[in-house]
Amino acid sequence: MSHAPSALATHQAITSHLEYRPDIDGLRAFAVLAVLIFHAFPEALPGGFVGVDLFFVISGYLISSIIFLQLRTGSFTIAKFYERRIRRIFPSLAAVLLVCLIAGFYLLLADEYQQLAAHTAAGAGFVANLLSWSEASYFDKAADTKPLLHLWSLGIEEQFYILWPLLVAWFLKPNLQKYFKWLFLVLIVASFVVNLWSLVHAPVALYYSPFSRFWELLAGAGLAYVSSQQAGSFQIHSIKISHYLSFAAFITYVLALCFINPTTAFPGWWALLPVMAAVGWIAAGPKAWFNRYILANKAVVAVGLISYPLYLWHWPILAFLRLIEGQAVGIGPRMAALVLAFVLAYLSSRLIEKPLRYGQFGQFKTFGLVGFVAVLGMVGIWIVGQQGLPNRPHIQNYQNPEAALKRTQEQDLACQDYVAKMGENIYYCRLNSVKGTKTVAVIGDSHAHVAYPGIAELAASRQLNTVLLANNSCPPFMGAEMGDTPEDKAICRRNIEELLKVVESKPDIQTVFVFSRGPKYFTGIGFGSAEAGEARAPFIPQDLFFKGLEATIHRLQKVGKKVYYISENPEIGISPMVCVTRPLRNEALSCELDKQQVVERQKIYWQELEKLKNINIINSLDAFCPSQKCVINDNGKILYADDDHLSVEGSRYQAQYLLKDFIH
Repeated sequence: MSHAPSALATHQAITSHLEYRPDIDGLRAFAVLAVLIFHAFPEALPGGFVGVDLFFVISGYLISSIIFLQLRTGSFTIAKFYERRIRRIFPSLAAVLLVCLIAGFYLLLADEYQQLAAHTAAGAGFVANLLSWSEASYFDKAADTKPLLHLWSLGIEEQFYILWPLLVAWFLKPNLQKYFKWLFLVLIVASFVVNLWSLVHAPVALYYSPFSRFWELLAGAGLAYVSSQQAGSFQIHSIKISHYLSFAAFITYVLALCFINPTTAFPGWWALLPVMAAVGWIAAGPKAWFNRYILANKAVVAVGLISYPLYLWHWPILAFLRLIEGQAVGIGPRMAALVLAFVLAYLSSRLIEKPLRYGQFGQFKTFGLVGFVAVLGMVGIWIVGQQGLPNRPHIQNYQNPEAALKRTQEQDLACQDYVAKMGENIYYCRLNSVKGTKTVAVIGDSHAHVAYPGIAELAASRQLNTVLLANNSCPPFMGAEMGDTPEDKAICRRNIEELLKVVESKPDIQTVFVFSRGPKYFTGIGFGSAEAGEARAPFIPQDLFFKGLEATIHRLQKVGKKVYYISENPEIGISPMVCVTRPLRNEALSCELDKQQVVERQKIYWQELEKLKNINIINSLDAFCPSQKCVINDNGKILYADDDHLSVEGSRYQAQYLLKDFIH
């Protein structure tokens, strides 16, 4: 996040005659406090993440105001602009990156440290949003344990400021000024259209792509341009209208906080609420009652003045805390984390930001900051190359289940040859051939993928081949295509048909095991603390899910296949990493799961399964919940890779204790 000018005379000198507005610092406080509350207490303010959108608008307004003012006075240069950005952004960022690398060295296991290092390099290069975009897959690690995930917003801002000053400086030349309004209109409309298009066609890109976010910064920039045409200060001549506008902005922000939550398709149309709130507050001006007495209150402004380092510090502290605690962190530790964030933000502002931002030797400081951040980025790249430094002496005594928790590869050449062109769109395609005459097929979704290793090993010991044919988040149930858009459903439908045709066409496939994640598909609701807050419309309507399951199995039975449906294994609702010891946690936390919770979770699931006719169902609970407790850690072997997918050891456990009598 970018920050606006402070009240300091030195900063006023930098921005020539740009009027300092304490209410905008107060607006920053409203933004950052919402984000902090959401991150520490998501149940208290589920829409608090929209504070970032306020920051985008504020940044677009203030930085563009400076650009327009300096262009008008003839003092603007690209070099000086980037020099000021570096001295504003780099000091606290460098401190946070350095501390996270040091803390991670002592506190994180190898795979965790490798990921932190990757985010350090991306943060140093201001492409953290692009890395988060690439990682945001079905198998991505829990976001709340990535200490530098929050740098995505800084990446979007700096990517905007690579392009925007150049465009403004070019199009505000005397002979091109008349085109500037059209340029602005095209950019903001195009970005908003990309935002809406991504809502339907690319939901992951929607959140992290700079092109679906630039319109928010441009909203502030547009207000800055209007202000620049009024001698640098936007004026609403009726104080009564200013009062009404600021209160309307407040109400709009409250509506955003109340009605937007993590399950909302965001930004999309919903982002208009926080963006309009920010524009309204800024446009209302410093004399509006709410701005003057609430936003410009000294205590509120004080928070706003440290909001940038506060934003940078709070998330790593919370993320490291969650990693160490393993399970849901208590209210007390979370409160302490926020207090620590405030302390570090204040110290960063006083001891790091101000000395490096102001005073003599400006160019020396600038080059030094760039060099230091670049070194941090290169160290991050080196750590990634070293696989997270697994030989650090102080982590050798701690169990690191990295190898066991890593999923096996998605495809291999043997399987691609086996399915030929018929199954070229099958995402998970593996073949373990022992040159046998019979093949066991493992089909389904990602739960089939993680079940495959154990089945393949056991089948091989009995001279049986094993083939994996599955698609990510697309169970092979006819008429039950999953997808948020018609295009997604059409792709899933095509993949289902390809998969089933392969199974039907292979005479060596005599036994078929069908896997899928169960209740979440037709409820849309997650399970346990690992998926806290996950709730949405069903991925697949309940009636279609079970009709599709029945239709698929009957189709394969008609061509002579022996088909077994393996019911959903227990979702454990926690990260399996709580089952291991680690620095600052010398005893593994309890990994027990109450069977009754699983039974209740799967109640409707089983009621519907029992209605199906001529279906061979194997109950996973027979193996995973042999008593009133379900097995997560079997004699030191962790059976889960995350809250619902089995680990390699889990697949072996499943094959041995549930499926061995059916593999022949």
